[in-house]
Amino acid sequence: GMEKSSQRLHCRPKKPPLQASPAALATLEASRDRPQWLSCRDGKVFFDQLAAPASLRPMFGRPNVCVAELLRPPPCESGASVAEGLTAEEVGGLLLDGPLGDDDVLLTPVSNTWPMGFGWSSFVAQTTMLTSCLPAGFGEDSFLSEERAILPGADVALAVATDDINHFMRMSAAEAEAVQVPPLQPLDAEWLQCGIRSQSEKSKDLVKDAKVLGVQLRGGTRLQSCGPKIWDILEASCDLARSRRASPLQLASLNGQLQWQNLMNRPLYSCLGQVYHFVRLEPEHQVRIVPDGVISEMLLNTALLAFWSADLCRPWWPVVPATDASPAYGFG
Repeated sequence: GMEKSSQRLHCRPKKPPLQASPAALATLEASRDRPQWLSCRDGKVFFDQLAAPASLRPMFGRPNVCVAELLRPPPCESGASVAEGLTAEEVGGLLLDGPLGDDDVLLTPVSNTWPMGFGWSSFVAQTTMLTSCLPAGFGEDSFLSEERAILPGADVALAVATDDINHFMRMSAAEAEAVQVPPLQPLDAEWLQCGIRSQSEKSKDLVKDAKVLGVQLRGGTRLQSCGPKIWDILEASCDLARSRRASPLQLASLNGQLQWQNLMNRPLYSCLGQVYHFVRLEPEHQVRIVPDGVISEMLLNTALLAFWSADLCRPWWPVVPATDASPAYGFG
């Protein structure tokens, strides 16, 4: 739909509930004889499936478009054939706030679905996914989340992240072969009933090796960074070290990639400090010289890439360490 005018809505979005991450996956337990078996489902272009309330759609304005270009599209710079324009009646039929007037020059497209990147969209998507799991027979106490306690001796766990549902089941190879019904079959039925479309090529049942939440599950016993992701980070880090120039937004992007990998081994966050000051600089798109200290932090974190992993077979440690986080006083 389109509007001739658009408004602004200011409301702090709620945090998506029980959001899974590699840090939550690292709390899973496995052994060589009883590894973790993964089954997963992915909502196909999930945000485009989430219809926004009609009252909110005028708030989701996009960059203006010219009425003249809708009626008579200009030639494409690529040389491709020109698209056929709409009639004035067709444009008027798409408007949400009245007929097309003779004096209307610009229109504002608005989204009929929850747009990706909008804070509330993440909350709605996560809540929708969690809600779909409950009628399928999965209890809320089986959801993995970094913010809650480790699941006590659980052989079944669910990791939900926006448009992904990942089911983990710890069992032996013989037990896996004896499974008659795929663990997520009840979820498939629930999705069919409530109209959620899945991305079939990403659906997996009872596998020990697969990509999950941006990291790699290997043999059902270890989490590791994906090879292509490591390569991208290495290339970006080398470019930064060579040019020593970047915008705060560019460095924030690279820092985000490092932080996601660090989630498997949280002590690696101690590498980063000065970078957080740099990525907050304004204007965020302005390319500038990156201080040596910031570059050193990024290169140090990248150099420790061998520790971007989590051994799910590691034993429990009988000692619980505790320290004082204050840099100014205290001895732990």
